[in-house]
Amino acid sequence: MRLRNLVLSLILSVTPAYADQTGVRFSQLDAPHHGKPMDVAVWYPVDDHGNDSGRMILFAENPVFYGFNVLENASVAAGRHPLVMLSHGMGGRLQSLAGFRRA
Repeated sequence: MRLRNLVLSLILSVTPAYADQTGVRFSQLDAPHHGKPMDVAVWYPVDDHGNDSGRMILFAENPVFYGFNVLENASVAAGRHPLVMLSHGMGGRLQSLAGFRRA
């Protein structure tokens, strides 16, 4: 049983780096009622597994949680995609909901 789990873990760890890759674009919106701009991230599926000008970045890494690679400013995959809007609330952090990027 342990050997099977080890082999499965090794197989999963060597899958292509761009498999099911996620793109992200960062921006800010004016929020005069808060006295500062709001940070915004738009997450989306990438085109051609990220083989374009997108820049691979490590996102949401901290002492408690592992970060993950995303392609910043990569081309959006062709087709229609659902829109899901999430807010972490005032005082929260953009990184706190980043795990939903593949939902």
